[in-house]
Amino acid sequence: MKTKIFALLSLSILLFSCGGSDEEIIPDEPVGKSTTVITGAISTTLEYEAEFFGGISTADPGNSSIILNFGNIGQTESAVIFNLIEAGNKLGFAPGTFNYSNDPDPDIIFFGYYIDANDSYSINPDAGAVNKLVIKTITDTKITGEIELNLEAGIDGAKIKLVGTFEAIGEIFRL
Repeated sequence: MKTKIFALLSLSILLFSCGGSDEEIIPDEPVGKSTTVITGAISTTLEYEAEFFGGISTADPGNSSIILNFGNIGQTESAVIFNLIEAGNKLGFAPGTFNYSNDPDPDIIFFGYYIDANDSYSINPDAGAVNKLVIKTITDTKITGEIELNLEAGIDGAKIKLVGTFEAIGEIFRL
């Protein structure tokens, strides 16, 4: 009798221990995408993953911010980066068009950059060129829209224009 119980117990342990992997299967994360056409001193089309990080501070006076990344230096040859901040905004961003302003004290602060192995390009506040971010849809996990940036190189002043569309995946945090 003891032999039968021991045999059944051993068989049960063997069946349970061989019942599959203990590793958790993690589903693939959704990936955003962007397409950006660059003209001027650089002429190329970039098709990169797109991600964003956002924050909403509800403490007075309150601020909302979004950082958009197309590409990732180190993993891609170049990257496009945007930063949008709105002072006094405790609710977050809604769909709309956000234009660069060189006003010394704007409620909306807008930065745009293009970085590659040779140089970094940013908005020239004196150029008067169109620089805008259009948010078509926005949720806590996805933003879709369009960009138009006119940028200048920091080293030699070379000019480029970026026009593109994006669907960025990320997260907005509320503080």
